[in-house]
Amino acid sequence: MVDTIIEGSNQKRTYVTLLVSDGYLPGILVLAYSLRVVGSRYPFLVIATPNISQTVFAALDKQDVKYKIVEPITYTFLVRPLSLRDSSLGRVPKIDSRFLMTYTKLRIWELVEFDKMVFIDGDMLVCSNIDDLFDKQVWSAVNAGGELLAFRHWVDLNSGLMVIEPDKALFSDMMGKINMLHFKDYGDQGFLHTYFPEWPKRKELHLPHGYNMAVGHIDSYVKELGYGWPYSSASEEKKVKALHYWGKDKPWVIPLDKMNLQLANEKPYYFESMMLWYQHYCELMSNFGSIPRMLRHYHS
Repeated sequence: MVDTIIEGSNQKRTYVTLLVSDGYLPGILVLAYSLRVVGSRYPFLVIATPNISQTVFAALDKQDVKYKIVEPITYTFLVRPLSLRDSSLGRVPKIDSRFLMTYTKLRIWELVEFDKMVFIDGDMLVCSNIDDLFDKQVWSAVNAGGELLAFRHWVDLNSGLMVIEPDKALFSDMMGKINMLHFKDYGDQGFLHTYFPEWPKRKELHLPHGYNMAVGHIDSYVKELGYGWPYSSASEEKKVKALHYWGKDKPWVIPLDKMNLQLANEKPYYFESMMLWYQHYCELMSNFGSIPRMLRHYHS
């Protein structure tokens, strides 16, 4: 259902994610299912761009995942004045195609029908209830990875999970500055780093790393820093609550034969993270009925 406004007592608070590619459908469905599994009290909304196929929208409808179609915000670096480009490289940097439409994430600030939102990337899985995030301060996020010695130079927020309050004036200000601010990685996250440069010093906005745990780092977090799974006796500060399958660690893309005994021995917590996603996926598909072609990866 397009442009559905979520009804009910919690309609002014919602989880929200972004869908700009059909290929993210498995991730979105598992994310929505994981929120149900942990007993979240709040609804879940997908903001989607018009290029998404009707097959994907039908799959969302079938799983009762609400969505709203929004106009995309495409990458605008190439139309900047030359003086604002990274001329130190002697050329215009090559643009990663992943960033072409991810700025659409900024449209969450336009959703003023909600008082507060928790944005969560479509390649995440919630493994412990995180509804307490709605009581956190605006701009609360995780310096994902930055607690590890190898990545102590990472001081900024990861935009994969953020607590925000919609504000059309703030959105308008962002749009006015998107072609003016200089940022490093040319993605929405790099823009947010430059737009809110004080975040690294605002320690009250730094969430425990378990709220946004990159699966590629989880073995180091568990072995070096004492982090634990939700099923363990870890303290709240050390509990892994949401897994982030960022970069190349997409379970719905990695061939299943890569999930072998050697990997389980070398990276046991990474392996368990992948198995948890597959478990959610299989449970979800078992109730799907007729499985869309794009979801048949593990059902051939």
